[in-house]
Amino acid sequence: MYLHIQIANTTSTDSVTINLRDGNTFAALGSRTVGFTANPFNATLSNVNIFRQITIAQHLGPGGTLNTNTGTHMANARFSNAFLYSPSGYWLWGINQTNDVYRKAPTTAQLATVTVNSLINWSAENITIRFNVP
Repeated sequence: MYLHIQIANTTSTDSVTINLRDGNTFAALGSRTVGFTANPFNATLSNVNIFRQITIAQHLGPGGTLNTNTGTHMANARFSNAFLYSPSGYWLWGINQTNDVYRKAPTTAQLATVTVNSLINWSAENITIRFNVP
């Protein structure tokens, strides 16, 4: 898959468009545009933060607890050749564009369900998540 996110500034409304394309054929798979009034993005987009993550959505159980004993798993989820583009150029997503990197979970045992198989700081990664913690 190829994910393209574009932010457009106008005099009264800003918009964010997300386009999803097939990574092999570049065929359009879907698109969504959301408009924002009062221009929340400044003209240089310096107030925009972009987050990239590989995750499995998990419905919280009774009491708001995360159930990591479901057997749900995702093997070898990958980002590759991640680029950041602007009107003035484009860059392979690297250490100069990354402020923070981390794995996150409520407990150490749950954190252990996330495995970083490989990574290239930070343009490519291969992640496995397995919800099998007793």
